[in-house]
Amino acid sequence: MLTGVKIDDIDTMDRWGLILLDDVKIDAPKQKTSKVDVPAADGSLDLSYALTDGEPVFEDREISFTLFTWGAELIGNPDGDGDAWSLDEVGRRGNPADDENYELISSSLFAFLHGRQHKLWLPDDDTHYYKGVFSAGQKAHKSGRIPVSGIVHPYKFKNEVTEASVTIGSSGTELIILYNEQKAVIPDITSSGAATLYWNASSATLTAGKNRISDLKLKAGETVIRIKAAEGTTVTFTYQEKRF
Repeated sequence: MLTGVKIDDIDTMDRWGLILLDDVKIDAPKQKTSKVDVPAADGSLDLSYALTDGEPVFEDREISFTLFTWGAELIGNPDGDGDAWSLDEVGRRGNPADDENYELISSSLFAFLHGRQHKLWLPDDDTHYYKGVFSAGQKAHKSGRIPVSGIVHPYKFKNEVTEASVTIGSSGTELIILYNEQKAVIPDITSSGAATLYWNASSATLTAGKNRISDLKLKAGETVIRIKAAEGTTVTFTYQEKRF
């Protein structure tokens, strides 16, 4: 199936007739490390986790792919015989849009994309996006190919910010289970009244309004939180989930 990519709210196939070739490369993020050599001692002192609560942190990573220039009317049935071409067939035949259309398409893409920060969705995962600064590479008229690369955040972002709420009943206590994909995150908490949270071996108090508790970090998987407050108090947790 021929498809484009989505950049912000634009589908490259719908807008420019640009399809994604099968050459997507996404580098694995490199871990940030900090080591100090200790004189007269074996090895070194690893400070990589000193400020991260034991969580690894990563550098930005690079993503690259190639867009192939077809007029929108050519995609899926370039021979006019009703048979769609595969990506391999597209790459082998190499029949791009004519030079004039190619110049218009590539110039429009460059103006929109080059050197700017964007969100990128790839066809294999439409529930998460990459975020970073993207560049379009050198144009090659006869090939119909436009290389694109980006320096992006090490994690993919879930499309929708996660929001979970609980309202305290007559018992004065409720449990809520918060699920987080991978990257540890501190949630924003909004409470309609005073409340006390209990999780693992920790606790914290909330005031009415917005709260942020630096010790409450949602790690990968489930976090069970017990909330104690007056009946009718509503507590809402909001956080951005991320994963590789």
